[in-house]
Amino acid sequence: MISVLGIDLATNWRSLGSAVLSFEDARWIDCVPGAIVWPESTCDAAAIADAILTFALENRISAISLDGPQGWRDPATPATSPAATARG
Repeated sequence: MISVLGIDLATNWRSLGSAVLSFEDARWIDCVPGAIVWPESTCDAAAIADAILTFALENRISAISLDGPQGWRDPATPATSPAATARG
């Protein structure tokens, strides 16, 4: 069985989403929404990454897919770059 973790990033714990999709022989067999129980610590990039990594290692996740707001871009991105001005 292969398990894939999907994450919808946000800027606060309450708005973060997660789901685990499981596959066997290239066939989808299960979906667990709200798979990660997020911590109650300060919600920042490091804490989110730690929660995702811990969950992935403990649950033998084969791949992780991230989707999130443009606000999580690299802070060093120049304000004039297309990535900084994109709307989504």
